[in-house]
Amino acid sequence: MPITKFDNSIFNGQPELSFLHLNNSFKIDFSKNNIIFAFNGTCKTTISNFLANHYSDQFFLINYEDNKDSIKAVKNGKTIEVLPDVAALEKARTELDSIKNQISVFNRIENGFGLGKSKISSAKISFLKSIKNNDVISPISLTEEEFNEINDVLFPVKKEFGIHFRDLIDETHKVSDEVENMQKCLVKEFCDNYLEHLQIDEDQPVCPICGGSLENGLKSILIDKISKLACVISPYFSSYLVQNTKEQNDAFLLKLSNLITKYKSNEEKLCEYLLIDSYSEIININSLVAIQTAKQSNLNAVESSIATISNGIRDSESFIKDLFVNRLNFKDAKFDIKKKGLILSVPDDRPASSYSQGELNLITLMTRLTIAKSTDKTNIILDDPLSSYDIPNQYRIVYEIVKYIRENTDKKILIFTHNTDALNIAKQYNYGCNFEFFYVEKFNGELSIEQLRINKNVINIDDIIKYHDDEGILRANRDRENPLFIESTNAIKDDLNKLFHYNGVFTTCTYNGKNLSSEQLFNKIDGFGNRALSDEGFIKNTINKVLHLMGIRIFVEKKLFDINPTVAASLAPVEQFGDKLREVQTNYLSDAASKYPHFDMELLKRMKVMLNQNDHYKSQIQPYYYAMNISLDELIHEISEIKSMFS
Repeated sequence: MPITKFDNSIFNGQPELSFLHLNNSFKIDFSKNNIIFAFNGTCKTTISNFLANHYSDQFFLINYEDNKDSIKAVKNGKTIEVLPDVAALEKARTELDSIKNQISVFNRIENGFGLGKSKISSAKISFLKSIKNNDVISPISLTEEEFNEINDVLFPVKKEFGIHFRDLIDETHKVSDEVENMQKCLVKEFCDNYLEHLQIDEDQPVCPICGGSLENGLKSILIDKISKLACVISPYFSSYLVQNTKEQNDAFLLKLSNLITKYKSNEEKLCEYLLIDSYSEIININSLVAIQTAKQSNLNAVESSIATISNGIRDSESFIKDLFVNRLNFKDAKFDIKKKGLILSVPDDRPASSYSQGELNLITLMTRLTIAKSTDKTNIILDDPLSSYDIPNQYRIVYEIVKYIRENTDKKILIFTHNTDALNIAKQYNYGCNFEFFYVEKFNGELSIEQLRINKNVINIDDIIKYHDDEGILRANRDRENPLFIESTNAIKDDLNKLFHYNGVFTTCTYNGKNLSSEQLFNKIDGFGNRALSDEGFIKNTINKVLHLMGIRIFVEKKLFDINPTVAASLAPVEQFGDKLREVQTNYLSDAASKYPHFDMELLKRMKVMLNQNDHYKSQIQPYYYAMNISLDELIHEISEIKSMFS
């Protein structure tokens, strides 16, 4: 049944969503074209996969990994072959072959039955024919009790029994039927007399049932039947029987006859016994058989997917011609029935080898959009469509997506991204698409979604600083590398730089009419508690995150100075945060551990990029991008880790 939105109402009975917690106002409206800025950890992939799997008739999912692996654009001379699910097909076949090799069915048959693969059909054993025809083995059904029962009789002659399996089943049963019928008749009412006659030495020619005379004695009759049985079986087991006494052989032949009689109608049990060496092996085989079944199903699904994709490409010929010939400048584009893929002929003045990986990725992405066009699915989900692309190709991709929406008004696009460029580029091309832009936040384990309403670009860092920097610290951070800003305010660059470091004392200065101090940033961490941050919307959250990220650096630097006076004197002339860490790591690790028992240099090194100690303008922009790509919960967790280290 189609759904019109994603919110708490669809969670019931969906275990894969049980860990998600949405606030009451969280809603994604599928009747509109949406771009949702969602950093890693907000479960955008979980949501995408859920929708694609549970509402497969409505949603067509295109994600980066799927696009990268499921369709390959292969350079081949004057053409580029766009082949669906090549990697997935190769992987599925390899995995299935690997499991089959582990089970080694045909090796087992050769060992257990003495038959090569080519001779299975002539063996007249339905169990083996089934294995050959299906190329799989069913789970072993033999119980431990059955295994022990069969093993007790067949173990000494297992190899010979397997080699002559069909002859033994057929010929032995003919004789054993007579012996069994005779035994049943004799023991039916006169079991005791029967046993007594078998125990006496004299062979009385008297029927124990009617008292009439017999041509031969009762014991002679039984011996005769056993002898016939021996004539049938002896050729197969002569090497074994010659080692035993007559009494032992008679007992063995009777046990074998009874065993074959019991399993005559269930001979696959005997076949299963011949395929294994011990009962404990059955557990492993059955586990592998289950995996083999799953791998076979996966292979079937991949092959079915290839067929669907191929049909989608074939059925969109006019769209493909316009897309790849008229807009992407290929000489020709046609569907190849044999290869089940799209063959693109490159222009005469450009060899296929000159196409970059980014261009090939664009080709495969547009191929998947082509396939989506040919389906009845009304919603297309793009999960990180700009991943790994350079800026020129990002513009081309967004342009093609926007053009696709304009030309296919019956389709709605839902884009998840953690790339701010995707938002800003889409904003430029938004005419006629009516994209709505959203931002996802995670706070106290709960996801919230906010519509982004920023006039010029969706995310413009300079606008954030210009209109929302109440404390003035963000502007000072940006301007400290811009001489024009500094000159206009009569500020000293070195004073501004010192605001964002601790070198033994807190620094203060006045900039742009604001009294600023590095202690302001330190206190954001030093006084940080569970209520130090709250969800105040995209702009305020971003500013708070940046300020706290800056505060972490100053907090850590001051804590390093506080180790002892010797460390402080050594760190005083060191300007950069990274250099301070190296000084402590090289000369004062034991001092740091003595002062702070939970001190963890590796944790600090992992946070080095976040702490932003590079000395150029781009590094002053980077904290904003970093802040936009972590949740409030992640920042709170990292601050808690830092504070615990220095407690």
